[in-house]
Amino acid sequence: VVVGGGPAGLLSAIMLAQKLPQLSSLSSSAKRVVVYDRLDPPPPPDNLVYSTDVSKYYLLGIGHRGQNALKYFDVWEDVEKASVAVLGRRDWAPGKMKEEDARITMSNKEVTSRILARDKLVGVLKQVIETRYSDVIELKYGYQVDPISFGNEDGSDDDEAGPPVQLQVSPCTPLPSNNDVEECSID
Repeated sequence: VVVGGGPAGLLSAIMLAQKLPQLSSLSSSAKRVVVYDRLDPPPPPDNLVYSTDVSKYYLLGIGHRGQNALKYFDVWEDVEKASVAVLGRRDWAPGKMKEEDARITMSNKEVTSRILARDKLVGVLKQVIETRYSDVIELKYGYQVDPISFGNEDGSDDDEAGPPVQLQVSPCTPLPSNNDVEECSID
């Protein structure tokens, strides 16, 4: 079980699917990795919402180390197609805001950094899961997950396998909100 369908949760599910290949060879029809997220599924990466809805425009920069990590897990080509190259930066002096007042500094790096909206990255990783790992990973949106027990309530630090972690998984109904905090109601 992976709790959270953001970039870290979806990449964790992909890593589990790749690192545990025996998962896909088991005879059961049940999925072996389940990702729960309380939000709705993200739009596909080519959806115009990423360029028109400012709430979806939280940009992430992916430099050399991030690109190498994404290459290692074989998702870089998909992310690269959805991202934009950053060839430099634009700076303004204090009090200056006009385009012509900007100073452009070109980047001089071996690897060109890339940027994309955080939610677009989620859309790319969701698409990778649906096209390459649908036999192993199940994505479940609209669920709240709360811990019941972490399996170590006896206080021991033993490395031996103890009782399993217990979670409560509940359908989630989004609540109307006055602020930017996303909340949900569970029945």
